[in-house]
Amino acid sequence: MLQKYFIDLKYKTVYMKTALVVIICLAALLYGSQKLKGASSVQDDLIKKLDAKSFQELISKGQGVLVDVRTPQEIEDGFIKGAVFVNFFSKNFQKNILKVPKDKAVYLYCRSGGRSGKAAKFLIENGYENVYDLSGGFTAWKSKQLPISK
Repeated sequence: MLQKYFIDLKYKTVYMKTALVVIICLAALLYGSQKLKGASSVQDDLIKKLDAKSFQELISKGQGVLVDVRTPQEIEDGFIKGAVFVNFFSKNFQKNILKVPKDKAVYLYCRSGGRSGKAAKFLIENGYENVYDLSGGFTAWKSKQLPISK
């Protein structure tokens, strides 16, 4: 009887140790994911997302660099006047986008907002401070019937 008690106690101890290790691992994973999420949200907070009308108002002041990160094929459908073109899918994209002066505001857009959002994060990571992203991209711009060039 006493021997059975010690065997049961041994298994309970192993079970408790295993449960403790699992809890510690889960806590570490949750903490790590929150830390990563926090870093990402800081970058997101530094990027100023604008609707098409607000974006137009700011770029019309001419105090920054307007950057279109779409492909040459997409640009054939039209673009915002005054944009410089830096193809997001180009092998030299990072090198080319970093040619934009850091001391000027940077206004980014793509077709729908995905690539320009990634480009904005890249610029923030590289020390740019005044980064604006057109929410909804060129699609949103056209839907508001704002002027386009061809």
